[in-house]
Amino acid sequence: MIKQAVLAPIDKLTLIDRLQRNRKRIIAEIKHQLAQEGLILGDSYEEMAQRMKKVLEQDANKSRTIARTEGHRVRNKGKVESTKKAAELGLNMVKVWDATLDKRTRPAHRRLDGTIVGVDEDFVSQFGGRGPAPGLMKTARDDINCPCIFRLQLVGEPQERLIRGEGVEEYLTYGEWEKKRGYKRF
Repeated sequence: MIKQAVLAPIDKLTLIDRLQRNRKRIIAEIKHQLAQEGLILGDSYEEMAQRMKKVLEQDANKSRTIARTEGHRVRNKGKVESTKKAAELGLNMVKVWDATLDKRTRPAHRRLDGTIVGVDEDFVSQFGGRGPAPGLMKTARDDINCPCIFRLQLVGEPQERLIRGEGVEEYLTYGEWEKKRGYKRF
């Protein structure tokens, strides 16, 4: 995540004319706040936004939007990279879109909720966005202030399970294991 925060471009940032002249310095400072000050220290988006307000001449709304959008994007980009590494190591899994369950979730993301794609595949939004994860859809309509996440789901059912003191055996749920052993519920 930190690597993504430092290297990722922030190219859709709109600034008033006065700030536009200092764009490179502002973007460098935002990256610093996201990576070094924010993600490494585990700060909330609100804490990051408070520090960014100074850079953006006290524009609280823009600071919050940048902190949420870029922080979310960086976290998901790091998770996507980790997912690819796990797949290279042989984990057979898929990505599942999880929309935030509240009334503010945009309609396109409500429809994406529960969508399953392969690790190397993209989610596709009705807004025209296409990307590997929420916040990485490459359209402002999909990415700005998006709180959705993706989760990983292993493909197939487990075949074996470690049973304490007994070793690895065929997979059983707790109820099946309990019944097989003749144990009674408390």
